[in-house]
Amino acid sequence: AAAAAPTAQPPPSPTAPTAKAPGAIPLDVPPAYAELLAPVLPADFSWEAFAEASRRPLRPCVRINPLKASVETVRRYSACNGWWLEEAVPWSTGVAASAGPGYWVRRDASADETPLPPAWAAALPDEAVRAASAAAETGAVPWGRDAAHFAGHVYAMEAASLLPVAALVDAFEGGQPPQGVRVLDAAAAPGGKTAALAAWAAPVGGGVMANEPNANRSKALVDNLLRTGAMPWCAVTQLDARHCGKWWPEEFDAVLLDAPCSGESLTRRGWLFADRWDQADNYLNHLSNLQRLLAASAFRALKPGGVLVYSTCTLNPSENEGVASYLQETFGDAIEVMPLDRLPGTQGMGTPDGHLRCWPQVADTQGFFVARFRKVSSTGVQARVGGAAGGKGRKGKSKEYRDTSLGGRSVDPVNQQEAKAIERIFREAFGVWTAESEPGLVLRRRGKEIWLIPEVLAPLRGAGLRRSGIRLAEAKARNLPYPAHFEWAVSFAHKLPAEGGPGVATLSAQAARAFCAGEDVEPDWCEASALARDGAQAVARCGDHLLGIGRWRGAVLRNDTPRHWRCPDIAL
Repeated sequence: AAAAAPTAQPPPSPTAPTAKAPGAIPLDVPPAYAELLAPVLPADFSWEAFAEASRRPLRPCVRINPLKASVETVRRYSACNGWWLEEAVPWSTGVAASAGPGYWVRRDASADETPLPPAWAAALPDEAVRAASAAAETGAVPWGRDAAHFAGHVYAMEAASLLPVAALVDAFEGGQPPQGVRVLDAAAAPGGKTAALAAWAAPVGGGVMANEPNANRSKALVDNLLRTGAMPWCAVTQLDARHCGKWWPEEFDAVLLDAPCSGESLTRRGWLFADRWDQADNYLNHLSNLQRLLAASAFRALKPGGVLVYSTCTLNPSENEGVASYLQETFGDAIEVMPLDRLPGTQGMGTPDGHLRCWPQVADTQGFFVARFRKVSSTGVQARVGGAAGGKGRKGKSKEYRDTSLGGRSVDPVNQQEAKAIERIFREAFGVWTAESEPGLVLRRRGKEIWLIPEVLAPLRGAGLRRSGIRLAEAKARNLPYPAHFEWAVSFAHKLPAEGGPGVATLSAQAARAFCAGEDVEPDWCEASALARDGAQAVARCGDHLLGIGRWRGAVLRNDTPRHWRCPDIAL
């Protein structure tokens, strides 16, 4: 019998999508990058889902700063500026909440001015950093003008950046740090993780050594630590972190190293895949070698029993597992991996070695890697570095870091008589005395300035020291004995009574905007302001937001807030 003629099939519709086999690699993913990640891909990995998630803009996220605000306070004011707290970032809850819980944010616009992680800034040219941080302002108030950010109530940071802090806090029983805990943040700028660690360490009188070798980024680091109220428990140094282990051998209970890396996650800020995922081998090899030296130095700075958290914002195994393996090979029985299997919300991130690799499609975050180690036994104290550690100074001569304690040879203890005089003046002016109520802080005199510094860090060598603690007051200025310094106000004045207390000027929204622009203003009337004498100091507040400091001249508050701290376009 003759075979039946085949039935003619209609031609495919030109608009119908072409089916893609499971696991097929999208055309815009460089083949070399796919080959690089192949050994670490999970069983259920989908290149299509990975590429799609890597194209999406980052989901806005903030960390609530427990040193200055509560979740309720932030919720009360955030809606006025076009953003709302949504669900909590799961790994920042539980024991990690003591460092400040993170929340994803719903905004009226897609503007996202979150500072780039330190690893990205180290790997990118300035123009690329500016392009990656550009905001498309279409309605929501940018973070730089938002009152909650200005007052330090929140810190805008990507949700995955909260993982290293959560991993470090989780390493301690119940998330509670030991009394007088010492923490080193070896690559600290711009300061989001440092501020979180300081909030965790402050209640037990601890301290955080925030190291940032780049001078420009260290300035931003200091500003962010002041804004969040974390600076009193921090010291900032500009040391090449490859030498931390020699300058501070076995001095710290915990070390966080968010290492410089290739920054592959920048694709979620608009970078092309080819720009981030097709980088030169010699550049990646350079980064991997640098990361190994940094990690080894960080481990040497740990006390026996201490915890090291190593993180990057890249997925490249040579910058992640390769560094972890190097540490284990180098230190042998002195190091052990602390598996990261207890952090909530990290399902689908675990690696066979007990680390975390945060894929963009798993929790809608940027790519991230976190490893955690414990120092089981001492690695010995090596000979301390000399001039070579500081690099070359003028005329090619070796530049030595200043070898002194963080208290400094030019910083002297405040005698008991002077301490009582300062306390009396602060109680008369503001009704409080900070040095008595805040744990772990001690008074020091530096020339004509009175400083408040973290006592637990004072004995450490001040290699590359930029500053430690905050300026509390000056010996005498503007005909006032021991007038409060602006740094004290921005760190602690939010604890003063909102209304009616001594030394507080309550401003309307209109007056607050004028004050933030640098103008002198007339505050709302209250009994305390009516009785204030000319020249007396007062901090300016609008609601729960601290705006600055000034002096009374009749019914007018003269503005003494530093120019660089003003925000003419603040949204209240």
